[in-house]
Amino acid sequence: MPAAPTVGATLYADAASLRVLRAGAVWTYHGVEKPAGERAPDFTTYTNIVTHAASGSGVTESGTHPFNEEAESNPIRYEGGAYMSTNQIAFSANAPAQAVDVIELRSPVKVNDQYASIDKHIPDSGADFDGDNVNDALDVAVYSTVIGEEMLDLPNRRQVKAVHVDTRLRARVKYSKSGTLSPVYESLQSTWYAPGIGIVKSRLEEPNDTAGLPNRVVTEILENWDGLTQGLGHAGTATAVAPAGSSLSGAPLQYVGDVVGFDNSAVAIGQIPNQPSNEGVAVAQLDARGKVVAARAYARTDLFPGTNFFSEPRAIRVGNEVRIFARTGNQQLSMVSLDATGQRIVRPAVQVVNDAQMGNDNDNGSYRVASDDTGVWIGWVHATWDGQTSRRWLVARHVDANGLALGPVSTVTPPASIDMSRLKMALDGSRLAFSWYASNLQPSWRLAMIDTGTGASVTDQVLGITVDNCRFLNTVALQPGLAMTCSDLSGIGAVRLDANGNPVLLPGATLQASELQAPWLLPIRGNAGVYGGSSGQLIASIGQSGQFWPEGRSDASFTTLFDTAGTGPLAASEPRLLARISPAVNVQALVRVGNRLLVIGADSAGNMNTTVVWLPD
Repeated sequence: MPAAPTVGATLYADAASLRVLRAGAVWTYHGVEKPAGERAPDFTTYTNIVTHAASGSGVTESGTHPFNEEAESNPIRYEGGAYMSTNQIAFSANAPAQAVDVIELRSPVKVNDQYASIDKHIPDSGADFDGDNVNDALDVAVYSTVIGEEMLDLPNRRQVKAVHVDTRLRARVKYSKSGTLSPVYESLQSTWYAPGIGIVKSRLEEPNDTAGLPNRVVTEILENWDGLTQGLGHAGTATAVAPAGSSLSGAPLQYVGDVVGFDNSAVAIGQIPNQPSNEGVAVAQLDARGKVVAARAYARTDLFPGTNFFSEPRAIRVGNEVRIFARTGNQQLSMVSLDATGQRIVRPAVQVVNDAQMGNDNDNGSYRVASDDTGVWIGWVHATWDGQTSRRWLVARHVDANGLALGPVSTVTPPASIDMSRLKMALDGSRLAFSWYASNLQPSWRLAMIDTGTGASVTDQVLGITVDNCRFLNTVALQPGLAMTCSDLSGIGAVRLDANGNPVLLPGATLQASELQAPWLLPIRGNAGVYGGSSGQLIASIGQSGQFWPEGRSDASFTTLFDTAGTGPLAASEPRLLARISPAVNVQALVRVGNRLLVIGADSAGNMNTTVVWLPD
């Protein structure tokens, strides 16, 4: 063992935050073994899943394939300011394994701090290396050195600060026959610890079993961590199942529609399995891990007594309750109030729109809803036909939590002989924004906005962007703030909207050129993506295709989730990677529940699945 270097700066007064010990937690590592050295073309990939189980004053840590070897379990404890791992080590092939306490980290964590776990002379190694029928002696040392702090890019989180620690095992044999010493055997295990997470990367370099070949190198990097109440990346995608005792069995719903988030749960609505869409709606309550904890089917007459018409169900949160809306006639829109579980009607249905000129857009939709502190904003398509010309325009009305009108109907856009498709609506405080595509007359995406205090028009813009350079355009509530996204095959454009509906751009930039930039943002696959907002930032889920792992040799399809950063133009900063999910999820909705996103997907039959994506602290 060499002399200790001069100790440097203190990185952490206490090592406790760097090595998370938590019963039930799961760390999933992506591993790459290069048996013939770092630069050799041959490699093997594998997955190592590490779990913790309570054991005495610490945990038992189990890995399925540590460094691509057999499964292994070792007790770990925090004792006297140090993390101790008890390892079974055999110092020769013929010697029995011995329990050795290896010091992984100790407090305070200082640069160049060097500490020994073993430094001893073993007179009888248990092995005869020189063939004289006498067991030889062995000198062995295991010691660690704190290298310093480094920034790592993980598969599902970039620029993670971690403490790098090198642990070396050095051994040499003293031959009984000649009294000489063998060359020193040395292996190096490097470990990176991130505060609040634990081990985020490990690398093992050891002499090759085949003489003359470079050292065997194995690297593991953290892909996902499920810390039960916090985490990194994502949990596995699970098929939603109705709980025992509910009125539904198997799938709780099909063709999921809106999903409403609360602090610790969410409520999803969809079609009643195996029934026509006009029969009613299925409502499922999900816990914070995406598990369905309650589910029931509502016939249309349960929600809206006396009606034979039911279409376009939508759901939003109002206070600590759920509101379900539906078309209940050619000119009627109604609302019913459910509790926060979605399993109980708390107030009967009321009619919130009765408009003889209520029409549809080109996608056969007619209205959108959004809630604020005082109630609900409803926007819908107004349409007329005089026998020769059809005219459409947008109107909106504000109602309170019980559906009572808080003012007159506001005209959002003037009547015009235009098509309307892909209609979106977003609400933020004093502004209600709409976007849609008009394919006739002057084909373009359009944006309109009203002042929610006065109902007056703020803007009605022809954006001059067509589907040729923006396949899908969305208005999004950032909570607070409004944004607009533009999706095409090359990437995602995103801009904040100011109070006048104008895009907030980088100097000299255009709306079409305001694409989000990141090395992990690959070409878009499939649809436009799903967007939401939280704490003034855009949250997005998009389908991508390309090389999922750096060492990959073929393209894959996967789902990428990210949010934006900073307070200026959205394209000014690299987005923050949240998770990449493979195989890809057919995302239908995103909803924030506490410190995580519930990603709501659907399979080819419309059955719901859920994936938890952890948000950074």
